[in-house]
Amino acid sequence: MKRYIILTLLVISVNLFSYSILEEFSGNYVGNMDARITAMGGAGTAGGNRLFDSFLNPANLTEMNSKFGFQTSLKVLKNTEDRNLPMYDFFSGYVQDAVYVSNVDYYADLAAAAYYKQKFTDFNVVFGLHYKPFMNFDADYEEEVRNDENSDNDNYPPIIAKNYIESEGQISNIGLTAAVKYRDIAAFGFEVMHLYGDANWNKDIVWTEAARELTSEQLDDFHSKLERDFSANTVKVGVRGNITKRIGLGISYLPKIEFDVDKLEYQIDGTAAPDSVFRDYISPARLRAGVSYEPRNIMRTFFNVDVEMVNWSDVNSLYDDELNYYVGVEHIYKHTIPLRFGFSYQTYYQHIDDSGVHYANEVTMPAFTAGTGFRVMDKFTVDLGAKLGRREYDALDLFMDSYYDHYGLWQDIQPADRGWERPDSVEETFLEVKASVSYNW
Repeated sequence: MKRYIILTLLVISVNLFSYSILEEFSGNYVGNMDARITAMGGAGTAGGNRLFDSFLNPANLTEMNSKFGFQTSLKVLKNTEDRNLPMYDFFSGYVQDAVYVSNVDYYADLAAAAYYKQKFTDFNVVFGLHYKPFMNFDADYEEEVRNDENSDNDNYPPIIAKNYIESEGQISNIGLTAAVKYRDIAAFGFEVMHLYGDANWNKDIVWTEAARELTSEQLDDFHSKLERDFSANTVKVGVRGNITKRIGLGISYLPKIEFDVDKLEYQIDGTAAPDSVFRDYISPARLRAGVSYEPRNIMRTFFNVDVEMVNWSDVNSLYDDELNYYVGVEHIYKHTIPLRFGFSYQTYYQHIDDSGVHYANEVTMPAFTAGTGFRVMDKFTVDLGAKLGRREYDALDLFMDSYYDHYGLWQDIQPADRGWERPDSVEETFLEVKASVSYNW
């Protein structure tokens, strides 16, 4: 029984566009895919100078120096999720939290873009095409349930069931970006986005032969699935200007997006289930402002600071609008080797249903970043960035214990569900490594 047996389970998988079980239904928003800005804490609304930085602010597209170029980026992310349950002594005194399942998953994201720039006297006009992930839905979770028969006699408890949650899919962004810059004073840009994709979710409990041998009751496997298709079109706008030669300002705005859920199928054990809760899918509005600063150093140094307001109330009236913070610095050593460091602080929301009472839990994730870059054959620039983040929150058991309450499976205990009075404690660590290659001609 997972309440009494401390179990560590390692699961390794490789998929496209994946993160965490916490966002299995809501998805994971994908920001900028540029490794340079990633290494600088994600701050680049006013200081972006790579093609992918137009994802933060479309006006950044005007910072391209050559007539034509492209960029591609690969991100590999490792998510380690530990679920802990509270342990008590015989007198109902709290002892400690014990890890009963640990999932380690590896994921990869890929993006590509190209641009063309044309000069007209005092104006620079730039057009760009891109493909990138906009929202991720994939997540993988696996745990084993064991009984306690003779476990005190140095016998390894047999596995009676295996539990799985598998979510896969993404919303992709194919778009056109256009931007115009007047001298070195100000720039304006917009991005026309076509968003499309699907998401498939499955939850399974599979009984083992060992369990069937322990009980005379019929053991039926449990299967639940949800399938959704998404589509939407929207426009993102941004401006960027220089207050002085060393201070820049940038602002971008992505409006609230209400997706069309064109196809929806929700089943529990082969029977259609109410799907009204999944028919509305909304991405909140995001307003982002940033400042860049270049001090008078012998060796060039750049500071970027971004503040992003996310209107979480667009998604759920229980959520509050929150601010995300991004800070980064780039120091170019001897005019060749850049050293980049940064910090970010982001807020997410968890929707909780406690016996019909609904409320929201704020989940925050601080992260530290670092990276560098180098040039290859004058035309190519390679940027490397890494990000390490961690978040903690409480959650109910993903597979309630009462499901395993069958005669013969247990000798000394009575499986019972744990509610919010004794929730799981979840600890997640995200390690993200990103590599970008830029070509300018």
